[in-house]
Amino acid sequence: MQDQRPHLFLDVDGVLNAFDLLPGHDAAGFDDFDAHAIDVDMGGRLNTFVVFLSPTMGARLAGLAADISWATTWEHQADSHIAPSAVFPADFPS
Repeated sequence: MQDQRPHLFLDVDGVLNAFDLLPGHDAAGFDDFDAHAIDVDMGGRLNTFVVFLSPTMGARLAGLAADISWATTWEHQADSHIAPSAVFPADFPS
């Protein structure tokens, strides 16, 4: 049997994008959350979303010995909008 890496399906909202973040109280070890205003094309209409992402968390996840795929309603836009701000390589399959 071949050795296979585990597969991690990664969501954005509530997982990477911290909701109701209280600086100094939440996400121990990740004190570098920053707000990012992201314009998303939703059927020809641009909507702006503010997401709170930690590059430290992104780097730790990207360094895991696992195959990572997006599992999010952001779909293919996670590659272009979330990955760069979270310090992920922009080639995760969505």
